Amino acid sequence: MKGLTKLETILLYGNRIQTLDSKLFSHGLVNLQELHLGSNMLKSIDNHLFQGLINLKEINLNNNNLTSLDTPFRNLIKLESIDLSQNQIETVNENLFSGLVNLLTVNFFKNKLKNINQKLFKNCTNLNEIDLSENELNALETNTFKGLAQLNHISLHKNKWKSDDKLQLALEKSVEFVSFRKDFDENNLDLVAISK
Repeated sequence: MKGLTKLETILLYGNRIQTLDSKLFSHGLVNLQELHLGSNMLKSIDNHLFQGLINLKEINLNNNNLTSLDTPFRNLIKLESIDLSQNQIETVNENLFSGLVNLLTVNFFKNKLKNINQKLFKNCTNLNEIDLSENELNALETNTFKGLAQLNHISLHKNKWKSDDKLQLALEKSVEFVSFRKDFDENNLDLVAISK
């Protein structure tokens, strides 16, 4: 994609893409701000795929077949929004969001996450919205959201919580709105909203 220096948005929704060459975005896309790769058939993302996108602010990888993520967002310091919803993600590297100081929203809706490392959101100081609903989480470590002073909305419904007491301990006072459900038949958390 050389020579497309003025391009700001790429839309590649619904193209049944299965793989992307690690050097696809490595040259020329210096002004790209939005990259939409949703509704494809991607199973993995190479750690170097996005490294040339120095001005990227929004990336959408929803509705693919991703099962794990290492550190593909490394050095994307202007990134503000990451949509990873409706994949099959079971594990993510604890450094997945490392250095993303401008990150505002993260969407993990409808994946297969069983746990969240307490270092995952460390240093994401501007993060204000996290969606972890419809995963397989059963507990959160106490420091999972520590230091996220701007965080004001977390969605946690339709998980497999063992104890809502421990869940509440993991939430900082800075959180203004938390939504979670408890279905007593399935040991999940019925629509309960906790506001500050």
